[in-house]
Amino acid sequence: MAANEVWDKIEIQGVEETSVDLSLLRVPPEPGHADVSFWYATYCVAGIFLLFCCGIYYWLWTIVLPRRGGYELVEEIEESSDGARNTKLTRRYIKSSADEGEQQPLLTTT
Repeated sequence: MAANEVWDKIEIQGVEETSVDLSLLRVPPEPGHADVSFWYATYCVAGIFLLFCCGIYYWLWTIVLPRRGGYELVEEIEESSDGARNTKLTRRYIKSSADEGEQQPLLTTT
């Protein structure tokens, strides 16, 4: 059996488990067998809402703010003396024709 076949089977099993978990959200527990007194899928809705808020935060930080601020986020790879590599996001300001000679913003953060 090839190594790729093993990983394919693991991937298929993961997709099957996830689809079963998502389908079980629609099946309420039998009356009297719930472990909480409120709606049985509250934690699922709270988790989905949290992921949605994280997506909005990411969209604001990586798309909206750079467009409004006149810069773009660029990945820089730093390599330390022991060979470890770190990726750092830095701002690169986009030079427009209105800036003429100005290279940096007036207020910078260090």
